[in-house]
Amino acid sequence: MSSIQLNGLAYSCHNIRDSNRTLYEILDEAETSDERDTIRDLGEELEINIRVFDSTIQLLVAHVIPLMPTLPQHPQHSYQSNHPLKTWLLTWNDMFLSATKKCEQAGLVFQLSD
Repeated sequence: MSSIQLNGLAYSCHNIRDSNRTLYEILDEAETSDERDTIRDLGEELEINIRVFDSTIQLLVAHVIPLMPTLPQHPQHSYQSNHPLKTWLLTWNDMFLSATKKCEQAGLVFQLSD
């Protein structure tokens, strides 16, 4: 892991928090702002949030989880990984990306409905 990746991981929590705060502020000001500006601002901030969140998950999976001790192989074949955290993070990342894409699509539908 490079020092740039390590710094990115260290600040990712702050970056995600700041992006979520910005999303909240955009939604809070939506009634007083032009609808098109609100949709554009939400889309831009969602893209930032997606990039930060996705890169953080990828760094964790690629560099942090391999450092953790592995679990003994589970006797049930349905148990996907000897790193349940890795499975959980990847599943959570997929759900997050799916939810943000649906949010973007809802914004586009709202924008086109005017």
